[in-house]
Amino acid sequence: MIYDDYLIKQIMEKYDCDYDTAAELFNEID
Repeated sequence: MIYDDYLIKQIMEKYDCDYDTAAELFNEID
């Protein structure tokens, strides 16, 4: 989902991590 991709990129910037880590964080938050 493009919206998820946007949020993951926001997490990447906020937590300074790579895409895979951000995706995991995103799934934890959700």
